[in-house]
Amino acid sequence: MRRLSLSVLLLLCGFLLCSIYTVYAVQDIVSLLDKNNNDVTTANAWNNITIKVVNSAAEIYTANVTSTADTTGITVYLTGSSGTYTGWFITAETTSSADDHIIEVADGSVVTVTADMDNKTDPGTDTLTYDNDPDEIRTYRQVQSNPYNDTQLTYFSIGQTVYVTVSSGKSGTQEMTVKSTADPTGISVALTESGTYPGWYKGSFSTSTSSSNDPQDILQVSNNDTIIITSDVEGDDGTDATKNITVLDKVLLLSANDTNITEVNAWDTIKVRVYNPSMNKDSSDAENGTVKINSTNDASGITIRQQRLQAAKATSG
Repeated sequence: MRRLSLSVLLLLCGFLLCSIYTVYAVQDIVSLLDKNNNDVTTANAWNNITIKVVNSAAEIYTANVTSTADTTGITVYLTGSSGTYTGWFITAETTSSADDHIIEVADGSVVTVTADMDNKTDPGTDTLTYDNDPDEIRTYRQVQSNPYNDTQLTYFSIGQTVYVTVSSGKSGTQEMTVKSTADPTGISVALTESGTYPGWYKGSFSTSTSSSNDPQDILQVSNNDTIIITSDVEGDDGTDATKNITVLDKVLLLSANDTNITEVNAWDTIKVRVYNPSMNKDSSDAENGTVKINSTNDASGITIRQQRLQAAKATSG
């Protein structure tokens, strides 16, 4: 009878231990997200991918990122609280680097992210597939030092330089074609691959109301023009990647002594100067225009009338 009681007791203890284990063994929920927090299943060259892991009993704050090109992979440290933790990694056709959060991939590679934050040998996983086609084109107003800046611009003023980066998995024709409504033939702009970030290319061109100059990378544009940028670095599709940007007026806010300002005080007088050579219809006459000004306190705003400063310039203020 004692042996039977002891056996029953041991069974109960075993059941209790299993129950405790079951309670605290929380399944990790792993998600891979883009910069807008949307789920992703594919990635291109130099894409920044966010890892999101949900686990209410976390003890280990890391995730392992591997690919079919690198089965060892890298360890990514996760931060967060209240059961939700995040980290990030970058897909690139170069050697993996845990310090730089880079996982090595090749065309068609499957990237697998694994997390077992409660250390109960029941990890969660999520995967995506790497595709080095098409190129990814980004446009900026300043030179970029690395491929991580997602804050790009799609509108530029006449006369501004447009700085372009192209991410591609392969090395092919290292140039891009740039066209506009004013010049549908366009120009070709050379792309230079970064020595630090393989597969990341940079180039630039400027805009003008005068005729395009291909050797000097100058594109003719007009106001409200659309610029079309096309690239095919991997060389397998002539219209591989296309990006449209818009040309707008150049607007300056100036103080009484004609210096640029970004802050104002109560009752300050502000000069508004608009530069738009394409609106210079008659160089012998001082033409007029209007500008609308609004604020976060007055969305309707006001409209002011402007006159060109000099007959030879398409500037008003």
